Amino acid sequence: MKNINESIDLYKNLCFGESVSWSTLFFYTLNVLNSWAFSCSELIFSYEITDESDWHQKVAAILEVPEYYGYNLDALYDILVTTEYPYEFTICVLGKEDLISKLGPERFSLWVATFDDALKVNPRAPRLTFLPEHRLLR
Repeated sequence: MKNINESIDLYKNLCFGESVSWSTLFFYTLNVLNSWAFSCSELIFSYEITDESDWHQKVAAILEVPEYYGYNLDALYDILVTTEYPYEFTICVLGKEDLISKLGPERFSLWVATFDDALKVNPRAPRLTFLPEHRLLR
């Protein structure tokens, strides 16, 4: 596990692409979290993901899938449409472009479509959304 300073540095570089002051980071983070705090059930930072297998493991852990889960998009769809979630559940991702580069554009689109298609069948299925990414100009 990375220490907190390494995580903060990675977050700063992901969001801003360069070193920024603590006050700038604080106010940016406060703004993002304030905007999304009540709509995100889970937050995933794309820098924590290395490849599609890792991404699948992370999503499966969040969804608390059963042991027999198949770790593929068909199995994900089955879980999303058959599980009764007691509340609205949204998985928020910070770093959409980074995630696309790790999954590949085609696979990324399939993941998004799987979540979207499941919502058509099960309106209480978890949603997948992406937080806005900003670059500050000096």
